Amino acid sequence: MFRLLFFPIRLSLKILRLAVRFTGFSNVVLLGIGVGIGLLVAPTSGAELRRRLQERMEERRGQGANSPGVRPGSET
Repeated sequence: MFRLLFFPIRLSLKILRLAVRFTGFSNVVLLGIGVGIGLLVAPTSGAELRRRLQERMEERRGQGANSPGVRPGSET
């Protein structure tokens, strides 16, 4: 019973050791940082995130057309 409880921990440590051996320690650390940032940035569902991004894009498109440096009809 005791072995069964610690099997997932031992397996994940073996996988981590293999990842470090094949890719290097810095790459594994960067991957961990990226996963952590991803979990912090995306705490909402995918549909909610897409809706928010769509709203932001629409706001920026509207602001870009009204900025003083941009003339209507002049696209670069």
